[in-house]
Amino acid sequence: MGKQETIKGILDTRYSFGQWTNEFWANIVVLAAVPIILFTLSFIAFLRKDI
Repeated sequence: MGKQETIKGILDTRYSFGQWTNEFWANIVVLAAVPIILFTLSFIAFLRKDI
């Protein structure tokens, strides 16, 4: 029985971009969503303080 190898980051050239995306899709979603949420919340706080 062989052991299952893991992808060791974006620079691991043994895997295709599709395999990398399939492995790390949740991290990509979090990295995209968190700044948008924080920006929205700070903008709402700014509008509430400004009015």
